[in-house]
Amino acid sequence: MMGALLRASGLGLEEVIEILRGEFANYSESGMWTACQSILSEHDERQSALSALNANDVMSILEQSINNKKIQMDFIQSMLDPEE
Repeated sequence: MMGALLRASGLGLEEVIEILRGEFANYSESGMWTACQSILSEHDERQSALSALNANDVMSILEQSINNKKIQMDFIQSMLDPEE
């Protein structure tokens, strides 16, 4: 889901992270796990989030996942762009 949003939106990583921070500024356990379900697509990412010691660790995992997806999307875009 997150990959599709990044691809469709054209937003940069920092913009996406700021949106997430705004959405989840008022921490709730429910909101954090909703974000994880939406963003973390790899089994090892989800396991890392489940074993995290605190919310900051989970946020770092979310940020890394978003960054990885952005890198993948940039690579795919460069493959599709005939000008480069």
